[in-house]
Amino acid sequence: MSLNSGWKQWDEYLYKFKNKETNLLEIGSYKGDATTWLLNNLASNSKTKVYAIDTWEGSPEYPEGQDFTKVEKEFDDRVKKTGKEKQLVKMKMLSNKGLIILIEQKIMFDFIFIDASHEAKNVVSDAILSW
Repeated sequence: MSLNSGWKQWDEYLYKFKNKETNLLEIGSYKGDATTWLLNNLASNSKTKVYAIDTWEGSPEYPEGQDFTKVEKEFDDRVKKTGKEKQLVKMKMLSNKGLIILIEQKIMFDFIFIDASHEAKNVVSDAILSW
């Protein structure tokens, strides 16, 4: 069976999470495209949690003057439309701080999607702390 994620070869790997109680982590959420996809497609079990870490303050790759309060509101509105906002744990903070909190809480993840800072040192740090 296919999830039709648009990621083709990933469908078979992601499908195993469907209908199971899982913890899913997204680092870098922006407007919520991946967040809502995870909620709609992999959070079919009511005990599944999607953790979303983002500052919603932007970064150098975004145009100067972009209003990130609007970006965050769009994220919140999209999540609400899924009807699964109770399955979301929104963590508005830097990824390294959020990941340390999750480590301290001993929360383990079945799937981790890293798409925050695109600077190598930050991606490596997110990957190490996630692991």
